[in-house]
Amino acid sequence: MHDISVIQDELNNKINAFQVSQNLLQEKESSLVEAKLEIQHLKSEHASLELLLQEKDEELTEARNKLEEVLKMLMSSREDQRMQGTEMLKEKDVHLHRIEGELGSSKLKITEAEMVVERIAELTSRLVMSTANGHNQNAMEINNEISFDSMQQQLEKPRDDYGIENRRLVMELNFTRQILHKLRETDGELVAMQMSLTLRERELDKMRDEIANKSKEVSVAISEFENKSVL
Repeated sequence: MHDISVIQDELNNKINAFQVSQNLLQEKESSLVEAKLEIQHLKSEHASLELLLQEKDEELTEARNKLEEVLKMLMSSREDQRMQGTEMLKEKDVHLHRIEGELGSSKLKITEAEMVVERIAELTSRLVMSTANGHNQNAMEINNEISFDSMQQQLEKPRDDYGIENRRLVMELNFTRQILHKLRETDGELVAMQMSLTLRERELDKMRDEIANKSKEVSVAISEFENKSVL
C-alpha cells in the first residue's frame, strides 16, 4: 500500500511537471508566433526602406546629372559671352584709338585752318592798303597769293563725319557696357543656382544617410528576433 502511494505521488509530480512544461511550450509557441509576425513586419518595413533608399539614390543621381548639365551649359554660355565681350572690348579699344588719332588730325587741321585764316586776313589787309595807295602791281601780287580755291581745301574739316563717328562710338560703348552688365548678372545667377543645387544635394545625402541608418536598425532587429526564435 505504501508503494502504491509513493508511485502515485511520483506520477502526480510527473503530471505536474509535464503540465508546467506544456504551459511553457505553449507560451514559447505563442512567443514564437508573435516573433514571426514581428519579423515579417520588420522585413516588410526593411523592404520598403530599401525601395525608398533606391528611389532616393536615383533621385540623387538624377539631381547630380542635372547639376552637371546645367553647370556645363551655364559655363559654356558664360564663356561664350565673356569671349564675345572681350573681343568687343578689343575692337572698341582699337576703334577708340583710331578716333583719337582722327581727333588729333582734326585738331591739326583746325590749327592749319586758323593759320590760313590769319594769312588771308593779313593779305587782305595788305591788299586794301595797296589798293588805297594805288599800288596796283602789289595788289595783283597779293591777290595771286590769296588763292581761295587752294586755301579752301585746308579750311575744310570733316566735322559732320567726326560727329557721326563719335555718336556711333558712344552707342557701341553703351552696348558693350550692357553686355558686361549681363555677364555680371549671369555670374550672379550661376552662383545662386550652384548654391541652390548644392543645398539640394546635401538634403538628399542627409535623407539617404537617415534611410540607410534606419535600414541597418531594422536588419539588426530582425537578426535579434530570429536568434530569440531559435532559442
